[in-house]
Amino acid sequence: MNFTGKVKFIGETIIGQNKLGGQWKKTTVVLEGAGQYPQSICVDWFNHDLDFTVGEEVSVEFKTKASEYNGKYFNNIAAVRWDVTSRGETKFTGGNEATVSRDIPKQAHVDASNDNDDLPF
Repeated sequence: MNFTGKVKFIGETIIGQNKLGGQWKKTTVVLEGAGQYPQSICVDWFNHDLDFTVGEEVSVEFKTKASEYNGKYFNNIAAVRWDVTSRGETKFTGGNEATVSRDIPKQAHVDASNDNDDLPF
């Protein structure tokens, strides 16, 4: 699935450790679409540094997953790939590590036993 909108909010990056001892990090971003009645979406970025700021327009490809906990269901929306469309005409060539499009590695298993809330994700 895809969504394009302006970055409205970037949350604090949460860092944790999985059961195998590997480190993970998650950053939550809210995007607001255009139009007379703009819709917003909250997307989680896992294990990646963000290369955009509040106010920039971003097009994100994301995956959705429903999780059950104590008989209640919750939606997870995780970014898979994104493009900073407000910089759309700026292209970098050569050996520079300045690409605007990024792929995100697959999410590692998260150990929720150390979290303060009672949700497993």
